[in-house]
Amino acid sequence: MGKMRTQVLKWPLAMTAIVFHRYVWPIEREANLLPGQSLEGRFWDVVRMFHAAVKGAVPARRIDPCNLLFDFYCIVADPALWPNERIDAIARSGPEGMRMVTLKAVSGPGDDGEPVMTFMLSEED
Repeated sequence: MGKMRTQVLKWPLAMTAIVFHRYVWPIEREANLLPGQSLEGRFWDVVRMFHAAVKGAVPARRIDPCNLLFDFYCIVADPALWPNERIDAIARSGPEGMRMVTLKAVSGPGDDGEPVMTFMLSEED
């Protein structure tokens, strides 16, 4: 997935294609999203929760100085539950398809050696 500059982050942001298409904009599944769901809104939900995790406003699990795991709630169009998703009490009381999702944030060099923050599944490298 391409890099995007955000006003919240100092570095450009990238997401793996699998993360982008499952949690931000599902390919060919837009009809299954609730009214009011949008590409921009879903993208900013993920970015805001990462920012809150970095700032210590919500829990995060630091893997090492350049990597951390963070959680956010997301409505997922696919009924299959993935290993990085769970349905807790809050998700159960929310809209259909709501999950607590865990992603890994990795800081590292981009294609041209510039610093980039990349969101991915915990098993991705």
